[in-house]
Amino acid sequence: MKWVIDVEIMIIRQRRKTISARVIDESTIEIRVPWSVSDQMIEKFIESKKDRLQKAILKYQIKEAKKQDPRYYYLGKVYTKIYLASNRDHVSIEGDSIVIEYHSKDAETVLDSFTRNESRRLLEQCLSECMAIFPRLSKPALQIRKMRTRWGSCAYRKGKITLNTKLVH
Repeated sequence: MKWVIDVEIMIIRQRRKTISARVIDESTIEIRVPWSVSDQMIEKFIESKKDRLQKAILKYQIKEAKKQDPRYYYLGKVYTKIYLASNRDHVSIEGDSIVIEYHSKDAETVLDSFTRNESRRLLEQCLSECMAIFPRLSKPALQIRKMRTRWGSCAYRKGKITLNTKLVH
């Protein structure tokens, strides 16, 4: 089977017991091997894992393409991202665009910070409104964080609610 795309394979010999492979970027695969492993064995390993490595490269490319997506969702509306190098880190919504000004950090870090702050502000407000409905209950601590697979969780014994920053989208 031929490779779908041209890739560079970096072989790193080190003190270890197993062979491992990982995708560094869309054109580079890193293979880590024990000192005693022969080149033939490495080739055999690469050949046996070729399908899995190609899938991993495609997955990496999809992930990178999502980072380049010009859309940003905020409170159910779609905005177009506009990046501006500036002398400050600031995010503002102007019409159907979200303007990300960045200086000391990269633009995605500034946007993540904005998302986290807006999530905290909006979800804290929602929690206060819910607590007004149930005055006998004590208000739980609210934690906001990025979560890959959940919208939130509740640790009722600890009195803590954790919610996903993506809820603001």
